[in-house]
Amino acid sequence: AVVSTQSTGKVEGEMMWRRRLEVELEKQAQNPEVNLRNRILSICVAALDRWPHSPQLWDLYISATQSYDAGSVKGVLVRSVRQNPSVKEYYLRAMELCPEERETLYELLEEKQIRLRTLIEEVYMFRDNTPSPLLLPEECQ
Repeated sequence: AVVSTQSTGKVEGEMMWRRRLEVELEKQAQNPEVNLRNRILSICVAALDRWPHSPQLWDLYISATQSYDAGSVKGVLVRSVRQNPSVKEYYLRAMELCPEERETLYELLEEKQIRLRTLIEEVYMFRDNTPSPLLLPEECQ
């Protein structure tokens, strides 16, 4: 099997950026007094400028943004979904971090034909806010 040098270089370059981010995050964890926030976030942005469709880089960027600036994590999640519309993990993470947007995200998942495994009780809760017969106490049935 012949591997092109261009794709190999791309993978190696992306791995280099990921490693660089991981090193900075480790430094921050070892010495929390030193604020490396701007450095880490700028490395994330620079890496994503080169590889905007890399799920691993987006994961690192979302995690870094969440730990440093929870208020702007919603914008980062929106950008990650725009760049990687078929990655279900970003929709699920957005549902977890932005519960007020669950219905909108659920509709996007339906539109993109991305399926979720969920309990029927959750479907009733999120779809039409009517109680499920399975959730009612025995005396009410």
